[in-house]
Amino acid sequence: NRSYPTAGAIAYHAQLSPHRRQQIEYKFMNGSIPTVVATVALSMGVDHPNVRFVVHWGPPDTAELYYQEINRGGRSGGACDAIIISKDSEFDQFEEGYFTRHLSPTQMDLHSTSLRFLRSFVSNLRICRWELLLSYFGETVVPCTNCDICSAPIQEDDFSLLARFLFIALELTSIGGITTILRVAFESNDIKLTAAKSRARMLNNKGRNIRRCRAILPLLVDSRHLVRVNKTATINCRVVSYAIYTLTSIARQFLESPEETTVLMLPSPKDHDLKSWLASHVDSLATRSPPPPIEVEIETPERGYFLFTIAADPQYWSSILIAPSTNNNDSPLPCVIEAPGIQSTGVPIQKGDRVVSVDGQLVDKAGSPQTAWSSFTRACSTQRRDMHSITLTRPLVRAYSTLGGVGR
Repeated sequence: NRSYPTAGAIAYHAQLSPHRRQQIEYKFMNGSIPTVVATVALSMGVDHPNVRFVVHWGPPDTAELYYQEINRGGRSGGACDAIIISKDSEFDQFEEGYFTRHLSPTQMDLHSTSLRFLRSFVSNLRICRWELLLSYFGETVVPCTNCDICSAPIQEDDFSLLARFLFIALELTSIGGITTILRVAFESNDIKLTAAKSRARMLNNKGRNIRRCRAILPLLVDSRHLVRVNKTATINCRVVSYAIYTLTSIARQFLESPEETTVLMLPSPKDHDLKSWLASHVDSLATRSPPPPIEVEIETPERGYFLFTIAADPQYWSSILIAPSTNNNDSPLPCVIEAPGIQSTGVPIQKGDRVVSVDGQLVDKAGSPQTAWSSFTRACSTQRRDMHSITLTRPLVRAYSTLGGVGR
């Protein structure tokens, strides 16, 4: 925030009080907070129509969760960029017991399948992102023309020298994860390794060259030169997961072939300078033209209404005037006809809001307005003393008008 004050970001997580989370949700919905940095506590049920960026810092643990979270964006039909910033090795942690200890053997298999797909989806540099993601869910679509794969030509380079060094390192050091293997390889005086390093121009800048090796690992797995298997080990009383890479027959045949006759073409991994990349996207977020006003012709029930819950102490409750609905075509739910102008917490109740539940007891909306009113009064009479919450609904167009969202 000090470097990029236009970001206007605020944190949201499960350790915040319900009142604080409600405040953040309200300000995010009305546009006064443009950016929320959140855990999965915010990923479920967010129905903000004008989300324009969904950024993952590190991967989710399943493809299903990733799909659900990126679909928080673009709900008004406008463009939304879904961006994931991660390292391939970050997927290893999801094989640990912390994430899988409550899963049955069948669930473990499903979890591993989903995780492997998401890992290959992130490292993929050849196939349309949207086409690949939907194929996992059994859908067939044409390439989208919008993702990073479709919108830019695929650039391939010859990685034979780098791959040869990596294959020799894996062959000579068979114990440990890739971090250990690369550290040993770059510190080794082995003749074969030193010659391979020299030809691949990796004698200097060890850190950069280790990142280059890590970057092509998932590509070599996808091209079937390497096989990746996850292992677990107990370190300092903690079970950790790491990946073991072994050479396939294709890689061994590559090593046995004369160097001057081998070519290994792979898509070039995208090596971003993270600080400048983030700066450009923050500027884009700040300067992107505002979304259009929400149209009245919203038909999807999920998008048609704004649902909110507030704390209602007895003093505040007594100042709200609620009456049976007079228009069954609109909604049979009881209607607020008078509410105080000042409210200290949550979304302000307004005239025309409909009551959905009282302290968790739903109002019957399947029948007539009188039926709904009867169930509402019963909920009030049984919960009046201990009542602590009331949930209301408001048409989304009116909600955004009153919350200051139209045209922002």
